[in-house]
Amino acid sequence: MTKYDKSVIDNVFKLYSLGKPIERISKEVGVSRTQIYKWRKNFDWNNRSDEINAKAQKKIDETITDIKHRQHLLLKSIMAKFTEQISDKNKNPFTQVKVSPNELVTTLKHELLLFGEPETKTEVSGVITAESLADMYEEIYGDSKKTD
Repeated sequence: MTKYDKSVIDNVFKLYSLGKPIERISKEVGVSRTQIYKWRKNFDWNNRSDEINAKAQKKIDETITDIKHRQHLLLKSIMAKFTEQISDKNKNPFTQVKVSPNELVTTLKHELLLFGEPETKTEVSGVITAESLADMYEEIYGDSKKTD
């Protein structure tokens, strides 16, 4: 039996983990198929590969969750600002509102998508008042207007 360097075995495992057929790996690396099958059995490559893939998927899921959380906090603070601006406008007609209905609808759609709701269910029509915005805000976030 020929002694193989650890880097060769690691490279073969990497190719195997990527789903390449053993026959192809054998030709590319210059190691016999029999040797690769022995390594697969002796080093339990199937389980190792599954564990690596599971860890990678967990990391991806955590990253996506972190991104969604940051987007949620951003959208929640935007909604709070919208509510505040429209409320000020209702109290003082000379207050300038820097929010367009399209921006509001877009923000609501993004937030609903983060919650897994289809955006096509979201329609805002007519006049947007502080009360209607507060109702939408409460429906999405509950009673609290904190931006935890």
